Amino acid sequence: MGETQAHPVKKRYLALYFALTIPLAWLFWIPMILINRGLWTPPLPIPTLVWSTLGAASPLVALAIIERASRKQVQLDTIFENIRLKEWRSRWMVISAVFATVVNLILTLLYFGVETLRGTDPGPVQLFQPEVFAELGWFVLLTIPLQFFTALITSPLLEEPGWRGFAFEHLQRYLPRDVASLIVGSYWWLWHQGMNLAFDLHPSLYGYLSMLLDSWSIDAVYTLSGRNVLAAMLAHQAMGTVFTFLFPLPELWYLLLGKGLLVASLRYQVYRQAKPSQRVDSGESNDVLGD
Repeated sequence: MGETQAHPVKKRYLALYFALTIPLAWLFWIPMILINRGLWTPPLPIPTLVWSTLGAASPLVALAIIERASRKQVQLDTIFENIRLKEWRSRWMVISAVFATVVNLILTLLYFGVETLRGTDPGPVQLFQPEVFAELGWFVLLTIPLQFFTALITSPLLEEPGWRGFAFEHLQRYLPRDVASLIVGSYWWLWHQGMNLAFDLHPSLYGYLSMLLDSWSIDAVYTLSGRNVLAAMLAHQAMGTVFTFLFPLPELWYLLLGKGLLVASLRYQVYRQAKPSQRVDSGESNDVLGD
């Protein structure tokens, strides 16, 4: 399969990872909140993107601290070895890169169709962010792939080695995979709230469930790809591309059904690819067959 198999780390290092990521991120996101609300002016005109990116690096910083604290029992090099670029043309890499866009387009068409049938007027069908499309027109189709691949070295690279390559990878060695996904997804949502507040996005139950399902999807493609962190990075960036360029769906609960069906489909694939002997013994496998 090509993946580097890591030995289970001690539970205290997993706990330390979760304990560090939020405080390290908020060191930079709290100033960003204060700046955006006009409560503080920094001595240097540091762009918002810099504050945001420095906070987003907290998973890697936490891993670097844990590497030192564990005396190399946790190694960043081992985690980064599982960003296996040579597998970029495999089936699950392609699926990771496009599924969020495809699901969003289907849900957008569903939204306009359902609202029309209900007698409300959702307006003309739109597939892209109105402001973005007004500025770029159909050049948006060229901009999306360019932004997608260049942005892989930002949040996806800063986050996924920590969330999927370390936290999810090792947590599922102590807990059932779905419980590990629930914990990582919930904490991932909580971790994001500092940056969300800086951009005046307030927490909601809908937002939590939506992001939890997104995280569950990333966990699944990471597993199905043979634990390739690149798959998690591609899926992560695909969701970022949706947020940046595609039509912003309102918080309608039936739209969560689409994401839920996607998670169920991916989870079924994880079950199918589990080793038969482990599936019989434990009801599920943590190892998958490679492509």
